[in-house]
Amino acid sequence: MYIKMEEKIDMDDVYCKICNACGEDGCCSALICKQHKDGLYCEGYLTDLKFKASVLDDCFELLEKHCNKEFDDIYDKNWEIFYENKINNDESNN
Repeated sequence: MYIKMEEKIDMDDVYCKICNACGEDGCCSALICKQHKDGLYCEGYLTDLKFKASVLDDCFELLEKHCNKEFDDIYDKNWEIFYENKINNDESNN
């Protein structure tokens, strides 16, 4: 379980008051963490995200070398979902 070392935790209520994550390794996704100053498990979740990003960078490199067309298709699809839609929504709100 990830927890700030100086924190005492009530084992009857292990959930973060900010994002409701439980901090149990492999249970709650690090993506739900708000990285709030009063969050209970933020440091651990940030470490998880940095680790996964590093591994993903290495995987991207391998995919580019060995599966270029398939990789491009997956990358383009996800770029559209995460960035193009956001850009279009931001522009329509201005």
